[in-house]
Amino acid sequence: MQNDTLIGFLSIITLGAVGYAVYANRKLDRVADRFDIATIDLSKDISDVHIEEDVINRAVHIAVDRQAKKAAEDAANDIRKTTNADIKVMVKKEIDDVKDSIHDKTISEIERQVGNIDISNIRKEVINRAKDKAAEKFEDDLDEILEKYNKDLENVSKIYNTIADSVTKKSDSGMTFRIS
Repeated sequence: MQNDTLIGFLSIITLGAVGYAVYANRKLDRVADRFDIATIDLSKDISDVHIEEDVINRAVHIAVDRQAKKAAEDAANDIRKTTNADIKVMVKKEIDDVKDSIHDKTISEIERQVGNIDISNIRKEVINRAKDKAAEKFEDDLDEILEKYNKDLENVSKIYNTIADSVTKKSDSGMTFRIS
């Protein structure tokens, strides 16, 4: 119950403070409005205000300096942009012109250097390599021929052995063959 009482009491104090703040704000607004009205009325009563010419000249001088500085900065930025664009165009044109010249000179120099190459050493090396490759291929072919020849020789040997066996059997029966 005490908590409820405390909360109720604090709520009343808070509402009172909010109400007072609203009242004080309205009162301050009324005072400010009266002050503005009084200032406006007072300015209407002043008809002749004397401003020193030096003050006006100084204000004009400051305004002119500020505008001149801004105009100079704007002009400098425009000149910088235009100059950068012009430089890019000129550099690209010069590079394109030089590129064509370099291209022709490079081709001429390559042709000159290729013409100076002594190919006799290269020719010898190519011939030696070709000989080695031909020898390898010929060696492979010789191996195949030798293998075929050995098979054929073996077949001939089998045929002679068969004939010899056959002759030997026949010689027992009285027939003789001679191979010279």
